[in-house]
Amino acid sequence: MPEMLAALIANGRTEHEAATELARALEDRAIVLAYRNGHVFNSEDLAPVIDLIKAFPSRSSSINTDEASQRLADGGAGAWRFQFELVCGLSQGESKAEFVPNRRITTDEDLVVEGLAGIRSGRWANAHKAAQDLAHRAEGASYDSSVQRLGQKIRKAMS
Repeated sequence: MPEMLAALIANGRTEHEAATELARALEDRAIVLAYRNGHVFNSEDLAPVIDLIKAFPSRSSSINTDEASQRLADGGAGAWRFQFELVCGLSQGESKAEFVPNRRITTDEDLVVEGLAGIRSGRWANAHKAAQDLAHRAEGASYDSSVQRLGQKIRKAMS
């Protein structure tokens, strides 16, 4: 979180603007926060993080920001940099992960991670459902072959 706030401030936002923008992006789920193991933060996990960010500008809150930040770091929590930069308007278009409508830019590995996170959070019931929703963003000859390939990779990663 401190890196995200610092990036926003370095790009011309005040501390208050940076904290508000980041908190809103997390509340709206425009930026997905997850642990290294792929577990996506649910509403209960996310609420204290948003409170921490909102307390950042005033620093008068009873929340110990250093301690809370350390807990996030120890848990391996983070977000995809390209997603953060895109949502907050920091992307300069140089990243190969830049969002371009109707273009397939996501690797199978990224889709498998997203699929695992979605299954663990309850978004999808199983690997096949996840693969069906994600296949349109995968490289491949056809939708059906992408569904099959992603489903196999997600099931393998689950075991």
